[in-house]
Amino acid sequence: MSLVIKTDCSDIDWCQAAEIYHRVRMGERSPDLLEQAFQHSLTTCAIFQDNQLIALGRAISDGIYQAVLCDIAVRPDYQRQGYGKRIVSHLMEQLDVDNIILFTSPGQMPFYQQFGFHPLKAGMGWFRHPEERRQGKVID
Repeated sequence: MSLVIKTDCSDIDWCQAAEIYHRVRMGERSPDLLEQAFQHSLTTCAIFQDNQLIALGRAISDGIYQAVLCDIAVRPDYQRQGYGKRIVSHLMEQLDVDNIILFTSPGQMPFYQQFGFHPLKAGMGWFRHPEERRQGKVID
């Protein structure tokens, strides 16, 4: 079993990435747009098992004050094996900022709390497709 962790976007099959997001119910993603999003991110992380993409994530940031963890996903058959922790740990190690935020489902909040994340009391968001975010229980 060969495990490879990459911190750049080389060798990512963006169709595999889109499939992972679909399988974890993070919505339909265009492989081309996913590639663009990852290319424009401050830092990325992808994990491959036997040359197969199994987990990935990225962070965007101004590099000083704010950062956002984005698109962290692990293929369902590889979840609960520490791959998500590796992704989050790598991304956070690359960020030297005052605040890091993220969106997650309520069921995943304990996972992020182990890294020191706290539920926010105040926050707002603008969404191109708010009806999808309501269905995903991201907004009321």
